[in-house]
Amino acid sequence: MRLTAAAMMVWMAAISTAQAASIRGTIAPAGQVAKIEAILRGKAAKGKLNFRRFPGKFDNASGTFTIDGLADGAYDLAVTLAATGAVIEGVNLEIEDEADQPSYTLNAATRRIATRNFDVMQYFDPDAVVSEDEKLRKTLLKLRISKLDAKIASILKVRRFTDRNRPLWLHGTREDARVLMELIRDRKFHSGKDEIILRIEVWPFQWAAGGWDKPRKGVVVIDRVRTTREKYEKMTRLFDPALGGLKIADNKDITINYELPAKLDASMGVVPPAGPGE
Repeated sequence: MRLTAAAMMVWMAAISTAQAASIRGTIAPAGQVAKIEAILRGKAAKGKLNFRRFPGKFDNASGTFTIDGLADGAYDLAVTLAATGAVIEGVNLEIEDEADQPSYTLNAATRRIATRNFDVMQYFDPDAVVSEDEKLRKTLLKLRISKLDAKIASILKVRRFTDRNRPLWLHGTREDARVLMELIRDRKFHSGKDEIILRIEVWPFQWAAGGWDKPRKGVVVIDRVRTTREKYEKMTRLFDPALGGLKIADNKDITINYELPAKLDASMGVVPPAGPGE
């Protein structure tokens, strides 16, 4: 039996759907979500970003969501909040072969840190009473984060096209790191218009010869936005690695349960400027 071209396309689509997987889970507290998507980022080509968005279904009463029809790959979730239109977007900062190494994720502004395969208390006497500040200082030292902070600061001293530049998140091991950078141009440029350029990039770093090095290649552009100052000052665009790098393999579903931040602040990205008295 021969299939017509139309029937063949339907048949192949059915096979593709059957082989695809889902990302499912919960967003807490319930009742906050206006939209949820999975983003599959590809390599930029000829200066153009390459990504696909897959819309999900959500139930605000329970906080559950499902995004179906996903092929194997690493996805970032983007959650749009109903009350404000704020977007919290995942970003993949994973290091290859990091699973068995001491690793960390650090919010650059708040210094809130999460570690894996690392016990900072091994560097203190068993009976010592150690403060949280002491633990943090030792963690930053032993995982070479203090030197990474210094390297980033030295790079940002060099004049750039963008004039407000800062790290948002640092993730890495003692040998490799990925840093999510927010780069903003808010002074006037050749267009002559009162516009803002926002770039979100992941910078790679490698430990070599006793210090951190930023390779010439390997920067990943997450997004480029050119907009008016008015629109920019109403924007809430935040990033959280906890929503990023969700890997589907062998068509197996994955589950993620995410708790929304108690406060949407500038430590995670762009927020509207505070008004008088705020």
